Amino acid sequence: MIEKKVWHVGCPVPLSRLRLIKFPYHDFNSVIHHDGELVVFDAVSEHVVVILKRIYDLKYPIAKARTIENYDGDDDKSMTDNNSSSFNCREITGGGVTSIHSYGLAIDINPIQNPYLSIPSDSQTGLVTVEPAAGLSYLNRTNIRPGMSEVIIDLFAENGFSVWGGKWNTPIDWQHFQTSRAMAQLLAVMNYNDGCTLFKFYTKTPQMLNKIDPNNNQFVELYKKNSNMFMQCLKKLPEILKLTPDQAYGILSKCMFKDHSHYLKTVLRLKIGDHFRIFNGIDGEFIAQITDITKNNLRAGLTNILRNAIVESELTLGISIIKNDRMLNAIDMAVQLGVTKIIPLITERSQFRNVNNQKLMKCIIESTEQSERLTPPILMPLTSLSLFLDQNLDNSIIYANENEDENNTLLKIIPIYSNVSVIVGPEGGFSPNELKMLSLRSNSLSISLGANVLRTETAVATCLAQIKLLTTSVLD
Repeated sequence: MIEKKVWHVGCPVPLSRLRLIKFPYHDFNSVIHHDGELVVFDAVSEHVVVILKRIYDLKYPIAKARTIENYDGDDDKSMTDNNSSSFNCREITGGGVTSIHSYGLAIDINPIQNPYLSIPSDSQTGLVTVEPAAGLSYLNRTNIRPGMSEVIIDLFAENGFSVWGGKWNTPIDWQHFQTSRAMAQLLAVMNYNDGCTLFKFYTKTPQMLNKIDPNNNQFVELYKKNSNMFMQCLKKLPEILKLTPDQAYGILSKCMFKDHSHYLKTVLRLKIGDHFRIFNGIDGEFIAQITDITKNNLRAGLTNILRNAIVESELTLGISIIKNDRMLNAIDMAVQLGVTKIIPLITERSQFRNVNNQKLMKCIIESTEQSERLTPPILMPLTSLSLFLDQNLDNSIIYANENEDENNTLLKIIPIYSNVSVIVGPEGGFSPNELKMLSLRSNSLSISLGANVLRTETAVATCLAQIKLLTTSVLD
């Protein structure tokens, strides 16, 4: 290790504090290898063994795991070879600061599937670097594939490696797991037994850095020995998923229902340890891991956040009820195009007088999932056109009028800034009385959708797509 310059005088931890762990692993062809090797700091070695055993049990694939000595300490060569590694006494990429790899307290997993993304501070150059270059196809992190680090974030966090480079703003380092820098500095000045005691407690209580009881006898001596370093450590909460068990349960209960559990268990045939994506419009989107499956129930825990919830501009659709299959088609397209509220309408020329809310709601949920929206539109009760107008006084109301001048199209009006309500009538269009009622509203606008007479569901898609185009151009 000294000959290869992986360790040298001036490294933050002595050579005697490093441990070589040998372990089996599955590769991407499900072949078992028994030559895996990682060098880590001695006080965390037991926890790294737990991580590696769990990775093996999950059959999570690892391309290769050789010590950095095999690459003469060259991190670029190791990444290009898709090698997973740990200890390497060096500065961070870009230089200037000692890497946590220098403590044996950072682990890189599958660099190709989890590349390093360098984003320069000089925006004029525009040069974004992906290392290794073969990792370019893995920049889309919402498409979870074998070997990607998102599915093992919780495993590392539970065992003390609570900082994940995938959460950094710049650079982004999806392969990289480490302890906090404060924890690394603290462990480096402790003896083996004290370090093991601290780290063991730390992994049992991930939030311990801001919750330690000064009267806890097992830490009194450590505190006295290392008061300055210890207090520095206490002030830095690890970068883990900051959700209490109650918060996690609340999110899961708002996202999952009985039919979802049935779908996960019976249709997808997921097992304990498998991951799936879960979301709602209040909390955002998460990766969840199944922890228990019974005949009538499924339990899951949240692992990490994929997306935060966003506030969507209000876009209401008032649609005259039509034949069931065509109504579902219209609703499906409306959800995909960003509608936030759907109100079925009874108009004078409506051929149908009732709707199946259960079928409509099922369609809304399925379309929301398919389009990867976080928030399903609100489905309102069936109502009359006059009541709809009274309930949307603060919105700009746009209604499709087949009698309107063909030149008066939505794309030729001023871009839309306010909340918008769209009304699409039934086959045969609005009655003369309804057109008069609409025209008398100061917040309404009659538009043409072209020379051809469109079906209701086609009119819905056409109008909403144009609004989407206008609102997008405003944002740009």
